[in-house]
Amino acid sequence: MEDVPPGHRLMPAAVDYRAQHTPDRVFAILPRGGNLEYGFYNLTYAAFAKAVDATAWWLDEVLGVKPPATQFDDFPTVPYIGPDDFRYILMMLAAMKTGRKVMLPFPANTAEGLVNLLNLSKATVVLAPASHKHIWEKPREIKQGVDFVEVPGPECFLHDRLVEKYDYARRLPEAAEDPAFLVQTSGTTGYPKPIDMNSRLLKEYVEDVAVLSRNAKPDKKIAVYALLEGTTCPNLLPISWAVGLSMVGSFALFANTVPILLPQETAPRPPTPDYIIQMTKHAPKGEKNGLLLTPDILRHLVRVPEGRESLRRYSWVAYAGAPLDHETGDAITAMGIRVQSFIGSTDIGVYNILLNEPQDWKIHRFSKDLHGYFLMHYTDDLHELVVRKQERDPRHVFVEDPSTDTFHCRDLWRAVPGREEFWMNAGRVDDFVKLFNMTKFNAIALEQIVEGHKDVAKCLIAGDARERPFILVEPAAHIERGPDLLSQMLPAIEKANEHLLPEAHLKRDLVLLTDPNRPIVMTGKGTVSRRTTLDLYEEKVEEMYGSAGFEVVPFKATGEAMGQEVIIYGHANGQAK
Repeated sequence: MEDVPPGHRLMPAAVDYRAQHTPDRVFAILPRGGNLEYGFYNLTYAAFAKAVDATAWWLDEVLGVKPPATQFDDFPTVPYIGPDDFRYILMMLAAMKTGRKVMLPFPANTAEGLVNLLNLSKATVVLAPASHKHIWEKPREIKQGVDFVEVPGPECFLHDRLVEKYDYARRLPEAAEDPAFLVQTSGTTGYPKPIDMNSRLLKEYVEDVAVLSRNAKPDKKIAVYALLEGTTCPNLLPISWAVGLSMVGSFALFANTVPILLPQETAPRPPTPDYIIQMTKHAPKGEKNGLLLTPDILRHLVRVPEGRESLRRYSWVAYAGAPLDHETGDAITAMGIRVQSFIGSTDIGVYNILLNEPQDWKIHRFSKDLHGYFLMHYTDDLHELVVRKQERDPRHVFVEDPSTDTFHCRDLWRAVPGREEFWMNAGRVDDFVKLFNMTKFNAIALEQIVEGHKDVAKCLIAGDARERPFILVEPAAHIERGPDLLSQMLPAIEKANEHLLPEAHLKRDLVLLTDPNRPIVMTGKGTVSRRTTLDLYEEKVEEMYGSAGFEVVPFKATGEAMGQEVIIYGHANGQAK
C-alpha cells in the first residue's frame, strides 16, 4: 500500500484515497448474474468507494445517525449473516465509516452459539438479507429485545446513480485502535466467541508484512504475500471465515490481490470438484492467477483429466485446512504448477512461512525474528510451533488474556535431515494416536496414504489407549460394495503399515467400512470431523474390537504439550523476537 499516504492506511480511508487518485484501478471482479456463464465485470475503486458510501448512508438510515462529536467514542456491534457476496465487504467498511463494527458469525452456528455471540458482543440489532433472515429467528426467540433489519440486494449499493460522499476523517496513528470487524472462534470446544480485529492488527500483521515481503530478497519472501501479490484469485471460501474475509478484503487492499467473487445462487457449499472445473473455465484470468482449495478437493481434481486441465489454468495452487498428501502435491508440481500451504489460525493470524523453490513445496522455513514464532520440543523428534507475546501485541489470544505470554499453535514439525532451518509438517497434537504401550504415530499422515487409493474416498484412523489401532474406511462413490471390497483396499493399508512399528500395524480384523447412510463427517473447512465421526461409530467399533479378541476400551483422547525450547535461528531457547 505504498501508493497510499501512511495516515490514510485505514481500510475505508485507503479506499477513498485510491478512488480519488487511481479511480479506474480494479479492486475486485464481480459476477454479472446468478450463473458462471453470465460472465463477470471489473469493480473499480471509484465504484467501490461509492458503494461503501451508499451502504454507510443506509446504515445511518436504519440504525440512526451517531452524533459527530461522539461518533467514534464507542463502536456498537452490528452482526451480519448473508450469502458470500460483496455485501460482506460493504458492511465491514461502511460500519467502520459510521462508527460501528460489523460481526460476521458463521451461518451454520447453532441458535445457542449465535446467542452467545450476541451476549458477548452486546449486540442489540442483527442484519441479514431475506435469504438468510431465518437464521436469526430462533436466536431472537431465545434472546428477547434484539431487533432485525433486512438488508437489500447488492444492486441497492452497487449502481450507477449519484451517491453523496460519506466523509471519513479518521487517520493513523490516532485511529490505530479502532475496531475493523469481529470474526468468531470456530466453536469446536464450546460456544463460539467474538474476536476483535482492530486497525493496528491489520497494519502490523498484514500490511507491514506484505511490505516486508515485497522488498525482501527472493529466498526471504513470505509465501502468502509473495504469491498473492498482484494475483487474480477466485474466492471459494466462506467470507465469514477470517481467511475468506482476508482474501476479499485485507489482502486485496494490502497485498494487491484481485479477488473474484462467484455467483452465489448456483455455487455449492462446500464447493465440489465438478463446480471447480466449471469455475476455472469461466472465471476471468489476470497476468498472475492463483487458486486456494482444500486438500480433499485437490486430491479429487488430480485424479481426473478435466481436473488436471483446470489446475493448469493457474500458476500456483495453495491448500489450507489440512496437510496435503505427497502424491497429490508432487503430481501438481510435476505439471509445472507451484504448490503452497497457507497455514494460520483465527487466534494468531497467518504463519510467516517463507517461499521455497517449487520442488520444496512439502517442507517449510519460518521467517526469523518476526512476531515471536519459535519451535518447542514436544516428544521424540517432534516440535510444536509456539508464539511468544510481543510488546503491545494486538493478537486475540494475548488481548483476551493479558497474562498469557505464549500461545501453543498445536502444529507439530520435524526437522528435515541435512536441510538446516527446513521443517516438515508432522500434523497436529490432536492428530496423534497413542496406544496402550505408549507407541505414538501420526494418524493424518497414514490416512493420506490410504486415501491415495482410487477406491477410497476418505478414512479415519484411531485407537487411543488400545492394543491396536483401527481404521474406518469410506469407499469411493463409484465402488460397488461386495464381498471383495475390503480385499481391494488392503494394498493401501499395507502401504500405510510400512510407516508403522509392527506393534502398531493396521490389521484386517480392525478395518471397518462405513455405512452408506453414515459417511465420514466433514467440517465446513473440508476436513474430517474426527470426534463427530467416532461418536457415530462408537458401538460398531467396540463390537469390532470384541470380535477380534481385544479388550473393550471406551474412546479416549490423549495428548501432551510439555517440553523444552530448542535453539533455532541462533536464538537461545528458540526465542524469535
